[in-house]
Amino acid sequence: MQQHADAEQRPQVRPTMRPNRRAAQAKRSVTDASSAGVNALAGTSAEASLPLSSFVIGRDRMTPRILERLAVTVGHLDIDPHVRVRLAEARGVIESVMARGEPAYGVNRGLGPLRDQEIPEELQHAFQLFVLASHDAAVGKNLTPIEARSVMLARLAVMAQGNSGATTSLFEGLRCLLECGVTPAIPSEGSVGAADLSMLAAIGNVLVGRGRVLDETGTQTVPAREALATAELVPLELAAKDGLALVGANAASVGIAALTSVRLDRFTASADLVVAHTFDALNGSVKGFQEKVVAARPHPGQIRAAARFRSLLGSSRAYGPATAGSLQDPLSMRTVPQVHGTLIEQADVLRESVTVELNARSENPYIDVDNDVIISNGNFSTIQMAITADSVRLLLAHFGIMSERRCSLMIRRLRSERSLVEQVLSIDDAEHPFVPVILANTASSLMARLQQLAAPVSHLGGVVGDGVEDHNAQGYLAVRLLEDSLEAAERLLAIEALLAVGVGVAAPAPSMKDRAPLVVQLSKRIRETLALNDPAIMTSQRIDRVRADIAELSEHVQDA
Repeated sequence: MQQHADAEQRPQVRPTMRPNRRAAQAKRSVTDASSAGVNALAGTSAEASLPLSSFVIGRDRMTPRILERLAVTVGHLDIDPHVRVRLAEARGVIESVMARGEPAYGVNRGLGPLRDQEIPEELQHAFQLFVLASHDAAVGKNLTPIEARSVMLARLAVMAQGNSGATTSLFEGLRCLLECGVTPAIPSEGSVGAADLSMLAAIGNVLVGRGRVLDETGTQTVPAREALATAELVPLELAAKDGLALVGANAASVGIAALTSVRLDRFTASADLVVAHTFDALNGSVKGFQEKVVAARPHPGQIRAAARFRSLLGSSRAYGPATAGSLQDPLSMRTVPQVHGTLIEQADVLRESVTVELNARSENPYIDVDNDVIISNGNFSTIQMAITADSVRLLLAHFGIMSERRCSLMIRRLRSERSLVEQVLSIDDAEHPFVPVILANTASSLMARLQQLAAPVSHLGGVVGDGVEDHNAQGYLAVRLLEDSLEAAERLLAIEALLAVGVGVAAPAPSMKDRAPLVVQLSKRIRETLALNDPAIMTSQRIDRVRADIAELSEHVQDA
């Protein structure tokens, strides 16, 4: 079935224009169980301060940070006028190929093992529904609202580059779902990282009035047709190639990776801040962090990490007379610039990899507008992103090993410098707050978790598609496991920060007067958390509060 010109100009999924409703939507924020962490990712970069009203999809370069900010707020999305031109040009190739009767994957021929079977013209509309139904295979807990919107935005950003062959109706339909806050329920498992087919099918089902949508709480679902009616939207009728144009992409892998990339950037800053705080507590030596010392082996990340530490600790600690408690600190302290620096470098690689994906034309087949042809390709492979995620998880395991060792050093101090009587009395003493020494066990458990998560998965791809799709990189799995690693690493970091304050209470470090403002602020906030004399407050709640404080203060950690 050919796509009619009037249908191309008038998308069938459209919002009813009601100014009051739209104004309310423009101010609405998406909240879910992970929003506290996501909203803390704003940072102080130019991207974080850029007004979203000035960002235009299809004109401006999409980045992980911009995508995260767009995902958090439901409102109007500005689309560059040239996007319609790109869509029309690519669509023209699809129409031309169909008119010539040339076999084309997903256009007039089937998908995967059915790639050589013809699609009768009279079944084109039905075939698009078949694509969605046959790929509707994802399982597991639904993505959170912010995650689901990130997936949708990632797909919209890449479709805006004009290589999908989608109708304008499909593009505008996806845009309308985002603007009206209609968020598909997308199960979280089902991708091998060679197009997130089953997860994107969940979005497609909602566009055509099937499937389910997250409610306003993000915890329950309602039928898609009901949600569309409430938003005054009508289901979309898909044309030839629209099914593949929607599902044949890595928007789930890329959208989640964008959020994870921003979270990783925050973590690298948080790690530097907390470990600087630990150095104060343990009176560690920072002589080895001097510029001329780290420049002797000039890895860029190592130099950046050492500069951050000098800024956080103050010049008197870096260049003043030796005051360290030992001639030579353990390696968990001495090699911090080397390990953190490597993590910073890999965070840069992940961010750039995701940014490329967000602005690419990675669909298969590739639509060559200049030559009016369609070319099969492998641009959907997520191998670079997957291997980078594997590498970061391995680095986080090294971070965990070092953090656990520093925790052990501080717990040893707590046990040796406070008598049993002092420890017993400190349970209800707001001025000399109590820190459970069994946090050593928790730190060790988190370290083991990080080591287990370090196992690579990018080489574990199986054969699918009846042998046609015989290689995949498990990009989606690699990214989701990186999220798990960051969760464990953030908790371990909070424990380290809590213990450092406990050590400072027991025996204040001689360098207290030289501490940098951010380190002072962190110590003050943790002391306030420890001083909360409420027997109903659990240690896990104090840890969560410390995590939030670290995340907020890390926004102000910058490269020196």
